[in-house]
Amino acid sequence: MPLNKAIIARICVLALIFGIVSAAQPAQAAHIACGEILTSSTKLDADLVCLFGSGLIIGANGVSVNLNGYTITGDPSVGGSYGIDNTGGFDNVTVKNGKIVGFEQGIRMIGAEKVNIKDLEFSGQTSSHAIDIKLSEDVAVKNSSFVLPTVFLGPEAVRLQSVDNVNIKDLDIDGGFIGINFACFPCDGTPEAPTTGTVKNNLIKGAFTGVLIANSDDAYVKNNTIRDGVSVVCGFCGPLTIPARGIHVAFLSNSGTKISGNEVFDNDGIGIRASGDGTTTGLEVSKNEVHDNASDGIQLHDAQVSKIAKNEVKDNGGDGISLLDGSAGNSVEKNVVSGSGGSDLLHDLTSSPNTWKKNTCGTSSGADIPPC
Repeated sequence: MPLNKAIIARICVLALIFGIVSAAQPAQAAHIACGEILTSSTKLDADLVCLFGSGLIIGANGVSVNLNGYTITGDPSVGGSYGIDNTGGFDNVTVKNGKIVGFEQGIRMIGAEKVNIKDLEFSGQTSSHAIDIKLSEDVAVKNSSFVLPTVFLGPEAVRLQSVDNVNIKDLDIDGGFIGINFACFPCDGTPEAPTTGTVKNNLIKGAFTGVLIANSDDAYVKNNTIRDGVSVVCGFCGPLTIPARGIHVAFLSNSGTKISGNEVFDNDGIGIRASGDGTTTGLEVSKNEVHDNASDGIQLHDAQVSKIAKNEVKDNGGDGISLLDGSAGNSVEKNVVSGSGGSDLLHDLTSSPNTWKKNTCGTSSGADIPPC
């Protein structure tokens, strides 16, 4: 029986309404292909395998990518491949709740504001970094885990270059050339904006350097556990074995960095080190537990006008607290140092004058240091 005009009209209206309702729903994984540009928030309902380029590309402000427990997998040997690509610099972007495996970089962002990265698992990045963010501000990376190889100039878990106001919290990092890096490039003294913010409550194990503060005027490294750091071999340097560093402050100006309340232990090298050819000043190292590292516990290397106070430094293979190569104008106060393989407290001939007072130690070397 042929349909009358009223019934046909009703069917058309229902179809139109259905179409409008469907268009308003969040995009689903079935409609998403590798390399797709996202202009609205997306929730996956299946894994994505992207072997020839990037995973998903951010194409608008305000996009939230919820991996919904699924995995995006890519080939780390493909240059310029990013699991999540926000090199377009879009703001108010969230990436959460899933796994990113492989790709040259797991997440890459440039020139973005208000970035939120959380509840993710990263692995399989072998040629570059799990997270690489530069020229951005208001960045949070939280509650995520990383498994990376520890090799010379290998991948880093979180690399931040010229990023203002970062909050790096509750990460579990296993391996990597560097765990968390407030980075510079090319690190030759050329002026570049510093990275500022907080590194707090993270567990970093098995990295060459747990935390590197390479360029900052306001970094706070607080209440982290950094352990079992691994030395690396630079093949084209000799070869040369480079000892691990738990926390390292180095390269460009690093005035005002605070390192407090961390436990740094069992690293195959130095526990906490600051170096910088006179550019590292105003450093505060306080209330840390630094123990059982293969070399010095806390070492200043050409670092000035800094404070080392109320640390417990024990059973390190080298010196407990050492001031070397022109480290002057520093204050070393109220530290408890014992069981060092070298001297508990030491300064060399070029590192004077410094203030040493109310420290507890067993051995010392250096004319400025009162007897233990």
